[in-house]
Amino acid sequence: MTARIVAVVVAVLIGVVAGGLVDRLIEWSLRGRDDLDDGEHGQIVSHLAMWSLAFSWVKAQRRTAMIVLTAVLYGVTVWALGASLAAVATFFYIAVGLALTYTDFTYYLLPDRIVLPAIAGTIVLEVAAHPAIWSSILLGAAGGFVLFLLLAIVGRGALGGGDVKLMAYVGAATGLVGMVQSVALGAVVAALVVLILWRAKLVGFRQHSYIPYGPYFIWAAFALTIISNLPRPLAL
Repeated sequence: MTARIVAVVVAVLIGVVAGGLVDRLIEWSLRGRDDLDDGEHGQIVSHLAMWSLAFSWVKAQRRTAMIVLTAVLYGVTVWALGASLAAVATFFYIAVGLALTYTDFTYYLLPDRIVLPAIAGTIVLEVAAHPAIWSSILLGAAGGFVLFLLLAIVGRGALGGGDVKLMAYVGAATGLVGMVQSVALGAVVAALVVLILWRAKLVGFRQHSYIPYGPYFIWAAFALTIISNLPRPLAL
């Protein structure tokens, strides 16, 4: 138990440093873009959750939020997974996930300059951490991409190209079965959030309205990973 606590403390300290890098990653990913519109849905959700993530005009708060969230999530990861390659792979997933959550909630944007390297990096790290299931990791990445490509075609604009590529990243982190579970859980949570906001008359359903689903899938996958690996006394 003492060794695990020490590992968690170290992970939190690493998260403090990584959180600052996440903030820089966000800034770099948006550099040079003059076509950004604030995402109404993301701002409302951020107000309700008392987050500062969705407000790009408060840079200091964004940086603080990224540092705190990264540190906490890194600590939770090591508590569940231990000091392992799997934890390192999840660190990478968290950092990317926080950056993409910010850009999607704030600007309805999942930048290729983050997503594409994240797919490759996640595959490499997950295969290194779980070499015995390398085929499931590759199938998860391919399956997520193909599934959402089909949904994007059928949905006629409900999902964007960023969502399609995002699911290759999520699928690589979870494997094929985990990807399906993450999609199911993320869709349910997103639907509940939108229903609550709609009932509260904070959002309306307009033609061509866009809901940023990406963050829900990202964190559904993370939650499922953590829950399935919690130490026995705390496992659900």
